[in-house]
Amino acid sequence: MAETRLTLVDPENMEEAWLKAAPFLLPAIQIGDELTSEQVRYGIASGDMQLAVFENGSAYLALVTDGVIYPNGRKTMRILHAGGRGLDAVLAEGMAMIQTAAKASGCCAVELIGRDGWLKKLADYGFRKKAIWMECDL
Repeated sequence: MAETRLTLVDPENMEEAWLKAAPFLLPAIQIGDELTSEQVRYGIASGDMQLAVFENGSAYLALVTDGVIYPNGRKTMRILHAGGRGLDAVLAEGMAMIQTAAKASGCCAVELIGRDGWLKKLADYGFRKKAIWMECDL
């Protein structure tokens, strides 16, 4: 099997990468409804968010991340949005790369809010349920 390739998209040249990643990321952005796709694109272009792409043959995973520093000083890498195809071919190496990058950035954890399906996929990489995020629309 081929090795997984990671591309950290340069904010100045993100448009081509966005066109490929958008079909996988837009469903997650729309489900979350905290940010619009335009806000995510601006966040990546401004450097406030990062677009990481993992590819291995036809397998593809796109992640949008940012950093969080909590009032107690705890620093984490947060995965805001994720999507792809053929995840089993990229997930192991991709998660190892994300965890290495987070540690190198001084983060003590990688966090995300996602559907239960992501927990099933990520449990083998050390992710665990810490809470349930609930919402009541008014």
